[in-house]
Amino acid sequence: MSFDLNTKSLLDENYCVILIQNSSTIFVFWKFSDYKNYQFEKGFYKKDITIKLLDENNNCVVDIPVEWNKARLYVALPRSLNSVRVEIYAENSNSREKLSSYGPLKISYMKETKKDYIKIK
Repeated sequence: MSFDLNTKSLLDENYCVILIQNSSTIFVFWKFSDYKNYQFEKGFYKKDITIKLLDENNNCVVDIPVEWNKARLYVALPRSLNSVRVEIYAENSNSREKLSSYGPLKISYMKETKKDYIKIK
């Protein structure tokens, strides 16, 4: 099976998104282009990608290896951060390539409110 490069496959981008669940957990979603998916499937890259969480000073807080086609991941933040940025890397036998990044996204530590419901008779 061959993969024909065309305008659609070249412009189909890799991306990732961060959603904040609460002050201690984020949700990371990623999608790769058809061409990158093909490269993963054919073994050009290792099966695991690396998701790097970076703090407000661009220091790496944690590296998370995860299978490339999982496409989503909940991440418990390891410590209090003012903001978080995510970078996704793929490796082959020769190099490491940054596929996508997102952020920085500010983390809010406002008190998470609990709703109390009153039963009305």
